[in-house]
Amino acid sequence: MTITFIYAAIALARAPEADATAVTLLSCLACAIACAPLASPMRLTGQDILWLPLFGVMTSGIAYVCFMAGARLISTTEAGLLGVTEVALAPFWSYLILSEIPPATTFIGGALIVVTVLWFLLGPGTAQPKPSREAA
Repeated sequence: MTITFIYAAIALARAPEADATAVTLLSCLACAIACAPLASPMRLTGQDILWLPLFGVMTSGIAYVCFMAGARLISTTEAGLLGVTEVALAPFWSYLILSEIPPATTFIGGALIVVTVLWFLLGPGTAQPKPSREAA
């Protein structure tokens, strides 16, 4: 998913008039096709088949469409860095919501990533507006 997500972000950065929903849908479909040979469909129950599309739309589809729509307003580098924070914050959300306790090194690594991203985004000399496409 990461590879197709990156290509979708680059495609939208190069063609801002493109429909973010359609680009995201194509990205998700490409990922599903690439992963299909690795799946074990015989292990799915009827209930699983009903829940999987809902899970995919709610956790990935809506989030990626919103991300891609917002990514048009910032540079591709900044969008990529913000995307990395999802992975870094996942253990924190698991701890906060589900009371799962990951190893301390997980929190240290996540904190390091978040601090680095914040330093890049908020540090001195980085608050430059994205150049408009009309000016080019």
